[in-house]
Amino acid sequence: MIAEDSEGKTAGYAIELSAEEWTEYRIHSQESRDYAVSIKVRAIALPATVHVSRAGDSQELAVTSSDWAELTMKAIPLSSGTNRLRIRVKSGAIAMDHLKIE
Repeated sequence: MIAEDSEGKTAGYAIELSAEEWTEYRIHSQESRDYAVSIKVRAIALPATVHVSRAGDSQELAVTSSDWAELTMKAIPLSSGTNRLRIRVKSGAIAMDHLKIE
């Protein structure tokens, strides 16, 4: 889907996920350490809850606005090598623009 801002202007591309749908990312880390992670999302259907998991570690985020917002998660530990990060919508529906890992 083409993402739009609150004024209807094109803002890039995003994916839409509804309840129980998910997407997964493979992330390669040069070293084992904790990473700051944020996700740019907006709710399409409220209330929206997103479950983010990686190898037994998980956290939930409430997406409370239909406007684009950058939500910051608690630090996520990644192992050296390839890691899988799954983003699953538990309730509602979202549009997700990007994931930032620092």
